[in-house]
Amino acid sequence: MNYNQSYLKNLKTELDDYMKKLSTVQESFKGKSEKDVNNISKSLKNILQNAGEAYTQLETASEEEWEPLKNKAKEAFEALRNAFEETLSSSLEQTKKYKDQIEECSQETLNASEEYIKNNPFKSIFLAIGLGYIVGRIFK
Repeated sequence: MNYNQSYLKNLKTELDDYMKKLSTVQESFKGKSEKDVNNISKSLKNILQNAGEAYTQLETASEEEWEPLKNKAKEAFEALRNAFEETLSSSLEQTKKYKDQIEECSQETLNASEEYIKNNPFKSIFLAIGLGYIVGRIFK
């Protein structure tokens, strides 16, 4: 296998990997704002299509066309990598925001529970006994 064929094989593998990643990205955005998901998905699909076209052109290139088209393919694949890295980074930032919101809400709930227990110790004890009895009967 010569260098050009090897290079094409590696590009094809990378292109296939990004197609799988696009599917995964689309799945992970389910339930989010449809407009945002469509914009991100459309952008990634366009970049993926450009990389695919560059691959196809390179695959059919003559010896004289090889180097210029190789550079074009290289740029297209670099744009593809950057787009997926930006999407991943954005997803990680959003996940961190959700995590922070959940932690904050959990802490507020915990503080409210502690305050209720301090203000209503006997109610809390009887409530705990009652819940314990019910749970015990359910699992018995």
